[in-house]
Amino acid sequence: MSIVKNVGIGKDAYTKARANEINDIIKDLLPDEKSIIAKDPQPVPSGNLLVVDVPLSIRTGLDVAGSTILGSFGPCCPGSRHCTFPLTREIIFRRLVLIDSLFSTNTNKGCFIKQNMADAIYDASYDATTGVHSDYTLAKKASDYILWTIKSPFAPTPEDQTVKNEIDNLLHKKYTWVKNKPGNAQMELSLMTKYLHWLVESMHLTNPQVYTEGFPIRDRLVNQMLPKVYRYLFGKKVGKHSTFAGYTKALWEIANALKTYDPTLWTRSDMTTFHILDLFMWQLGKVYKANGDYTQLWMVTEAEFYQMLKTGVIASKLQELETLAKKLH
Repeated sequence: MSIVKNVGIGKDAYTKARANEINDIIKDLLPDEKSIIAKDPQPVPSGNLLVVDVPLSIRTGLDVAGSTILGSFGPCCPGSRHCTFPLTREIIFRRLVLIDSLFSTNTNKGCFIKQNMADAIYDASYDATTGVHSDYTLAKKASDYILWTIKSPFAPTPEDQTVKNEIDNLLHKKYTWVKNKPGNAQMELSLMTKYLHWLVESMHLTNPQVYTEGFPIRDRLVNQMLPKVYRYLFGKKVGKHSTFAGYTKALWEIANALKTYDPTLWTRSDMTTFHILDLFMWQLGKVYKANGDYTQLWMVTEAEFYQMLKTGVIASKLQELETLAKKLH
C-alpha cells in the first residue's frame, strides 16, 4: 500500500473518500438503534412483565456475547446506600469470569488473578463522599480518564490526579497468580479494559450525553489492525502506540476522522464512540486473519455461518469488510 505524500486539499479528499468507505461498512455491520428485540414479536410472560425472548439462533454470536456481558452490569444501582442490588466483590468477579469466558484473556493460567482484580475494582469503585461502592463512581472515573487522554493536555487538579492514578493503577498493576510458587504476577490490560469498557457502556445507556466516547478495549486483534487502518485512512504511518495512552490516542484519531464525515452514524444512544470503533476493528481483524477460512468467524447467525461453510462465500453483510481486509494485506 502506497503512502499518500500530497498535502492540502488532495490529502483531505483522500481521507474523506476512505472514511466514507469505512463508514459505509460500519453501517452494514451495526444494527439499527435498539432494534434487536423487534426480531421476535411474541412476548413471553415473566411475573407481571412481558419479556420479548428472542431465539439465540437467529442472532450472531458476537451480538449475544455483547448483550450478555452488558446485561451483567445492569443490576447494580448507581450509588444509593439503599439500592436493591448493591455492588459487591462477587458481582465484579462474576463479570470478569463472564467476559473472560466469552473473550479469552489468558487469565486462566493462575488461580487468583480474577479475585485480586475484583478486589482492586471494588476499591476503585468507592466514593468517599457518599461512603458507597458503586458502578457509577468507577464509570465516571474511567470515562474522565479517557477524556483527559484524548481531548486536551491534562492539567489536573489534585482530585483529578488522584482519579487518574487510580485508573492507571487498575490498568497497569500486576495481579498475582499462583502456579509453582507465590509472588508471581502479570498485568491484565486486556481483561481490565474490557471490564471498564462494558461498565462505561452500561452507563451510556442511561446517560448518553455524559458517557459519549466510552472506554477503548486493549485487544490483540485491534492492535494488529490499528497501524493498517491508520495508514489506509490517513496515508501515513501511525505514531507510537505501544502504551495504552498512545494506543487510545491513535484509535481516537481514527474515530474522530470517521465521525467528521458522518456524525449521525457515530451519535447513538445505544453505543459509545469507542464501542462502535471496536466492533468495526475487531470484526475487520477477524476477517483479515481468516483470509478465506470462515471456521473461526462468529459475526453471523448460525444459518449464515452454515451457508458460508457450505458455499465458501462470505455472508453478504461481510463482503465489503472482506474487500477492505484484502486491501490491507
